[in-house]
Amino acid sequence: MTNINNFNIKVNLVIILGISFLANSCSTNPYVKRQKGDEIMGTLREPAVAGSFYPGDESTLRRMIESYLKEAGTTEKKEQLVGFIVPHAGYVYSGQIAAYAYNLIKEKDYETVIIMGPSHRAGFKGASVYNIDNYKTPLGRAKIDLDIAGELIKSSRQISYVPQAHKLEHSVEVQVPFIQIVQPKALIVPMVIGSVSTQNCKKIARAIADAARKGRILIIASSDMSHYHSYDEAVAMDKKVLREIEYLAVSDLNKMLNSGEGELCGGAPVMILMYACEQLKAADVSVLKYANSGDVTGDKTQEVVGYSSTAFYKEPDTPRQADKTKPAQEQLTEKERKQLLFIARQTIEAVVNGEKIPEFKVTSSRLKEERGAFVTLHENAMLRGCIGRFIADKPLYEIISEMAVGASTQDPRFFSNPITPEDVDDLHIEISVLSPLQKVHSIDEIQLGVHGIYVMYQGSSGCFLPQVATETGWTREQFLQHCCHDKAKVDKNAWKQGAEVYKFTAEIFSE
Repeated sequence: MTNINNFNIKVNLVIILGISFLANSCSTNPYVKRQKGDEIMGTLREPAVAGSFYPGDESTLRRMIESYLKEAGTTEKKEQLVGFIVPHAGYVYSGQIAAYAYNLIKEKDYETVIIMGPSHRAGFKGASVYNIDNYKTPLGRAKIDLDIAGELIKSSRQISYVPQAHKLEHSVEVQVPFIQIVQPKALIVPMVIGSVSTQNCKKIARAIADAARKGRILIIASSDMSHYHSYDEAVAMDKKVLREIEYLAVSDLNKMLNSGEGELCGGAPVMILMYACEQLKAADVSVLKYANSGDVTGDKTQEVVGYSSTAFYKEPDTPRQADKTKPAQEQLTEKERKQLLFIARQTIEAVVNGEKIPEFKVTSSRLKEERGAFVTLHENAMLRGCIGRFIADKPLYEIISEMAVGASTQDPRFFSNPITPEDVDDLHIEISVLSPLQKVHSIDEIQLGVHGIYVMYQGSSGCFLPQVATETGWTREQFLQHCCHDKAKVDKNAWKQGAEVYKFTAEIFSE
C-alpha cells in the first residue's frame, strides 16, 4: 500500500447526532497567548469541542466521566499494559465504551501518555506532535511532556509540529479529560496523524517504541470503527476488524481497510500502535468492550457507528512458568498462540467458502516444529467439529491448517449438518497442541485434567483430550472405559485386557 487514509469511512467528520452541551469555556480561538501572570509563558491550547463532544462545565464533565468509570466496573488488570485503542465520538455515544480502557490505568502510575488521533480537519503528511506548554480542558491544564515531544520530532522526518493539525482536532482532545481523571499527574504528548504510508507508519511506530522504553509511558490510539451501516452490517464488519487487531495481523488489517471490507476512522494510529507493540513484544491483545451507537441509543433501525476499547499487554520478560507436568518446550508464547488461531480461522473461512487456503508465512521456530495437534470447533457452546492427529510429520502450523479443514468439513458426526459460510463468524476455535505419546504401565500415571489418553486394541484406537475428564467429572476408570467403548469401539474394559494405553499432555488455548 502506498498511502494510508485515516478516514476509512464514508464521511470525514464524526457527527454528534444533534446532541450538544453548554460550552461554558469554548473559545472562538483555541490558541490564547498567556499573560505574564501565568506560571509559564507560551501558547495555551484552549479546548475546541468542549460543550459539543463533552460538557464544557468542569463539575458536569467530572461527574460524567466518573459515572462512566463506575458503570464500566472492574476490568481484569494485567501487568505491563503497553497501550489501548479507544473511541473518540461524543461522550454520550462512546464515553462509556472508552471507560473500560481507562479503568485499567486508574491505579497505575504513568509518567507520560502519548495520544495518537487521526486528523479530521487538516490535510498534511506524517505526524504532528504538539510540543507547546499546556493543553487545556474544562478540568484544567494538562501539561505536555516537552522532552518526549522533542525527542519524537527529532527522531524521524515523518514527525513534526503542524499547528493547524491540533487547532480544532477532537480525536485527541476528547481523551485528555479521561486522562486528567484517572492519571492526574501524568504528562501528555498529543499526536495527530495525517496521511502516511505503511513504511512511514513503521518509522513513526519505531520512534514511539524507542520513547516508550525510556519510562512508564502509555500509548493510546484514538479511533472509532465502522461508520453509517445497518446495525447487523456494522457488527459483522467490526467483528472482522477486531479479529485482525487481536491477532496483531497488521498487514491483513491494512488490506481490509484499503478494500473497504473493514473501517477504522483512526486506521493509521491503530496500525502505528500495533507496529509499536510488535517492537515492544506486546502480543497479548484483549478486546475489553465493543458496542455501536445503536446499542447506546437503543435504536437499531438506523445506520450506526462502531466503538471499541482494546488493550495491548507486554509478555513477561522472564519465560512463562510451565506446568510441572509439561516439558518447557511445549509452552508457546501468546503471539504464537494467536498466530495458530489466526491460521485456523483463515483456513476455515477459505475452505467453507470454497476458496483457496492462504499460504501462511511463519518465522517462529516453535511453530515449525513437528508436533501433533487437535482443532475443536464450537458454535453457541455446542460441538461442531473436532479433528486431530498424533503423528508429528509436518510443521505445527501446517498441521493446524489441515486439522482446521478436517474439523470444519470432515468430522463424520456433522455430515448431515455441515458448517456453512453463515456459521463461520459464530464459531469458537480451540487448539490443543500435543506432547509425544508415553506408554502407560499403571493407570495411576494418568493425571485427570492433565493427561489425555490414547487406547489401541485389536486394530482399533481412540483418544480423549485432557479437558474431557475435567468437563465430565469422570474417574480414571470411567475415563478409560469411555475411551475404549465410545472412541475405540471396543469392550469398555479392554484397558484391562491387554489394550495399549498411552498418555499425553496438551497445551490448550482458544479464541
